[in-house]
Amino acid sequence: MGKDIKTDFLIVGAGLAGISCAINLARINPSQRIVLVEKNRLGQGASSRNSGFVVCHEKPGDGEYINQAGFDRYRQETQFGTAASQLVAQYVKQFDIDCDFDQSGYFIGVSDSSKMSDPAQLLATLKAAGAQVSLQEGDALAARLGTDFYKIAVHCAGGNALIQPAKYVQGLIAGLPPNVEVYEQVNVHAIRPAAGNALEVRGNGHCITTDRVIVCAGAYPGRAGVKSAHILPLELTASLTRPLSQQELNAMDAPQPWGILSAALTGATVRLTQDRRLMIRNTLEYRCRDVSATELQARQNMHLAGLQRRFPWLVKQDIAYTWSGHLSGTRTGNPLFKQWGNQMFAVSGCNGSGIARGTLWGKLLAEYASGVSSDLLRYAVKHGEPGWLPPRPFLDIGASLKIGYERFKSSSEI
Repeated sequence: MGKDIKTDFLIVGAGLAGISCAINLARINPSQRIVLVEKNRLGQGASSRNSGFVVCHEKPGDGEYINQAGFDRYRQETQFGTAASQLVAQYVKQFDIDCDFDQSGYFIGVSDSSKMSDPAQLLATLKAAGAQVSLQEGDALAARLGTDFYKIAVHCAGGNALIQPAKYVQGLIAGLPPNVEVYEQVNVHAIRPAAGNALEVRGNGHCITTDRVIVCAGAYPGRAGVKSAHILPLELTASLTRPLSQQELNAMDAPQPWGILSAALTGATVRLTQDRRLMIRNTLEYRCRDVSATELQARQNMHLAGLQRRFPWLVKQDIAYTWSGHLSGTRTGNPLFKQWGNQMFAVSGCNGSGIARGTLWGKLLAEYASGVSSDLLRYAVKHGEPGWLPPRPFLDIGASLKIGYERFKSSSEI
């Protein structure tokens, strides 16, 4: 049964941005009522179901390398990423979250060395932006990873980290302050003006009257009332194996846990987790709906093929879990970080770095909605325009062709 609720702040979406926003709204406004609504169960969304990379230093794009015109902006983005990574570390310590948090960094690598055309320039760029980097290749890299699939990789630390995302999200949920009320399975479908300069929000029979609405709806801000957001819904699927035996680990030269991102745009993401499981994510699709059970099985087969290219002894029965989730992407790489009037705020467009940046965006949205200013907030607002996207069906055709072309170019890395 629905309820009539009146609140000072309403947050729509309880992913990382929404939860972080709630934590900080409560800190800044301890005497005000804060309501957080989520269309699923808490912790059920993509914030919990991802590969667990805390991204600080991203691989620079074309034109962003040192001595190129885009390097200054890349360095600024890395500074923002550093602040985001530091906030994740702060939360892990503050809320005493047991989430396998590993700040030793991760790899950016390839099987086909031509996909990393100038590793020296990549090293120099990352180092100039503040990363701690080293180049690894050949037998030394194979021994570190337990597979000879990868021929060359840059190990990047100094902010980059690995985490168990579901445990991190659950730890933040446990840290929500008492003046945050949570309502699950509330699918917001309408936001409209109400009497007295308030907003009325409806979903699943609930009618919520509020002074300010903050939308943190991931890949689908439009469904929560944010029009013309220009966000690309991208679907990723991944699989996780059973725990490896000690004998299997010994045959791999007993590597320590690691993670590797592909230097190719749509190449595979792979991890050896702290609980001795192998994880792979080697699909990226433009989709506006969830995959069916049959489609998920087909993608599991792709995961198995990718794992067997790296670890030939694995078989289908070794895969314990397969899942999918939506990522919010943008054309320019900039997020949507915006205010409408004095009452509505929104963020979307993590572009694959949602653990760190989503955590920080939530904090900054709380400051934005509370009238608190900071250098980081001003940076987020300045660069909070994601770039125009064409309407459907032109968007559907163009996005599918672009991703298909990138997957073709990255086929050796899948």
